[in-house]
Amino acid sequence: MDTLGYLADAYGRRLAASPVFRQAAAWVVKRLESYGVENTHLEKWGPFARSWSLKHAIMTAITREDHP
Repeated sequence: MDTLGYLADAYGRRLAASPVFRQAAAWVVKRLESYGVENTHLEKWGPFARSWSLKHAIMTAITREDHP
C-alpha cells in the first residue's frame, strides 16, 4: 500500500502519453529493479497522436439567483 500510495500521491493523474505518465512509468521500472525483478523495461504502446498535459482549467459557476 505504501508503494501504491506514493505512486498516486507523487504522480497523481497520468494522462496517456503525458510527461507525468512517462515519469511514473520510469519510477515503476526503478522500483521493480530495487525489488530484484530482472529484465524490467518500458515498451512502446500506442500510437498516440499527441501527448497531453493539463496546464489550465476553467470552471464557471452560476448561482440560482443569476440563472432562473
